[in-house]
Amino acid sequence: MSENKSPMKDDTSHWKYDSWTNVFNREECLEIGEYIDNNYQELEDASRGAFLNGKPIKNISSVKHIKYGQIKHLISPFINEAFHIAQKGFGYLTNGPHDEEMLLFNTYSSDNKDSYDWHFDESFNSLIDCKLTLLMNLSTEVYKGGDFETYIYEKEKHNSFNIPGSCFMIKSHFNHRVLPVTEGTRKTLVFFISGPRFR
Repeated sequence: MSENKSPMKDDTSHWKYDSWTNVFNREECLEIGEYIDNNYQELEDASRGAFLNGKPIKNISSVKHIKYGQIKHLISPFINEAFHIAQKGFGYLTNGPHDEEMLLFNTYSSDNKDSYDWHFDESFNSLIDCKLTLLMNLSTEVYKGGDFETYIYEKEKHNSFNIPGSCFMIKSHFNHRVLPVTEGTRKTLVFFISGPRFR
């Protein structure tokens, strides 16, 4: 795994998200993706997708669930870095990372113009809150479309996250979306960093 990570910053008052480039090289992206394809726990049923006014906003070719304990040997150095920043940069109390945490491996295909419209991430557990959404771009090919955008007072496109091997972490309650993939295949691994309920 590359050592090119974002340094800790002293002034964290403006932090709404953080990003890294060159975290994983192409071979590592391929290894992680293939491992998940061969060892995932569950393939998500499309009927479980997100809906708004009865219409689906989550159109993804496949969503594979895998426990952190199964793949931590491939991603734990970066996950540890992300949790450190969650606590020291964002100031959040977090749980984990625990082996039982479920990650989502999303495959966006240009065949279906896959996308995920505006949404935010939340926990349905009354004891915990989803605090940060950690995204890892594990694509092994350059693709077109699939831009990642956030809406925090204004819309912002994050072009650096289109680079395979890059990563992005955002406060989960901020709106974000993935625009349609128009060429190639976009693959991302998602870790929802949770913690005790906000007080």
